[in-house]
Amino acid sequence: QTSLKQTLIAGPLPGLTRFTDKPDSGISLLTMRASHQMEDFQVDSMINQLRSPLAQLYKNVQHERKSVLKSGNYSKLWARVAPAGDIYRYIGLRMERLRHCRDLGKQLMGLAEEHGHLLGGDTKQGKVECLLGLLRATKQRCVSAEGKDVAKDDLKPSVDVETGAQDEDEFLPLMEFLNDWSIAESNLFVPSADPDQARIWRRNHFMGILIALIQIIAPVLIILHCWYSEGNPLKAKGKPFDIEYATGLLTMKEVVCMGSSLSAMLTTVMGTLMLFIINTIILTYAQNEKDAATKLSRLPVESFWLCLSSIANGSCCLCVSIAIPLEFFNEDGPTGIIMNSMALLFIFTLDDLSGGALAFIGEDDESFQRSIAWEYALLSQCPVQLKDIIKPDAQAPEDLWSITYDQNGRLRNTRNPDALHGLEPGLLLTRVSLLRQDETSPLVQKDKDMDALVPCTRYQVVNGGRVLRLPGVRGDILHFMWMIICLLLQIIWCVSPVLWFIINKPCRDENAS
Repeated sequence: QTSLKQTLIAGPLPGLTRFTDKPDSGISLLTMRASHQMEDFQVDSMINQLRSPLAQLYKNVQHERKSVLKSGNYSKLWARVAPAGDIYRYIGLRMERLRHCRDLGKQLMGLAEEHGHLLGGDTKQGKVECLLGLLRATKQRCVSAEGKDVAKDDLKPSVDVETGAQDEDEFLPLMEFLNDWSIAESNLFVPSADPDQARIWRRNHFMGILIALIQIIAPVLIILHCWYSEGNPLKAKGKPFDIEYATGLLTMKEVVCMGSSLSAMLTTVMGTLMLFIINTIILTYAQNEKDAATKLSRLPVESFWLCLSSIANGSCCLCVSIAIPLEFFNEDGPTGIIMNSMALLFIFTLDDLSGGALAFIGEDDESFQRSIAWEYALLSQCPVQLKDIIKPDAQAPEDLWSITYDQNGRLRNTRNPDALHGLEPGLLLTRVSLLRQDETSPLVQKDKDMDALVPCTRYQVVNGGRVLRLPGVRGDILHFMWMIICLLLQIIWCVSPVLWFIINKPCRDENAS
């Protein structure tokens, strides 16, 4: 088993580019046809006409098992590290990434100005690009316990340069963020000078705020509308609520009476069954959100969008659970019960990345989990200060950058070898660094506890700025909030279908009429 950090830096990363929400475009029909033909060819090649069908099927299972054992199931690993994505977490992840891009971009421009006499180019942009090119060409080295400088072969991703992927000598933890160094000169609210990227940024934020308002306000409006409708049996005529009238419906006669007509009976049965199903869906979702709060408490995501995600989804879970039985009171048949169930669940799942409303982003849960896990791993190898990997006495441009690891694969501080930022002197202060346990301990262990996957860390974006402990108070508050929501939803799951079965189509009013 290898650590998450070692997996991302040591393993091959084909096709790794900057994360963007702009989906691929310009794929010709010929290319798509060739792709489908290749898929058909791959399936046909797995079928051997000379072999028994069951024997061939078993053979394919063996091949797939060997393939998984050899390559590893990384999607399952990312799912254990990070939660499923929604529009709020997606924006929060990108906003936090922009903070690192802005800070590192400013530092890069400062270094280009400081060492301008060694760099080519007459303009500031030319010097920055020259310094960035030198970083791309810098060889990563490893210092052994005896002090010998040896090649760090296991840190070189074997990537084909002709495909446009990362260069084999590129220091990925820095290049991921410094490729967007121009963000440091852009507007604070629209972090891109590119009109297309600025438009995408505005669109994502507009959709995030709009969906949050819908999820918070729409279920409340539905509750108010259904409560004051004529079909609500809990409301006495002329009064918003009458406790004596409502408790009068909880009688043994109402328990055994499902309605005076066949349609009323079918509506009562279907509504009760749908309440169990929908409440189970909502409760399961809330329990997953409670686990997601634990995962996100250890990952770098902007606090505003993370809290907005919990507030919008939490209020939507509770209000939809209350609104559904009230909405069912107005239905006269099973068809209306099913249609209204789907309509309310649409509001409930409106923020999902895989939903139809956000298909333009081009992300799904698996790609989001991969993005946030990769960014977390890259930040664990990204220095807080760029000058800590710059040689202060460099006499030539190619000697400026120095990326050195010790025998345990930990980055060393070039500028100040005696700096104490960890358990040992000389370690480089990274943006995500271990808080208590040793750097060499693996992140992936047999223990399913989150400490075995993502340890307790210190998190810092700007040198001299606020240092956060992950997990912190924010994660504890959100986890406690979802615990309360899950408890309330469990009560609703037990009470709501039973009460609705008793109260729906009250026989008392029908007999009186």
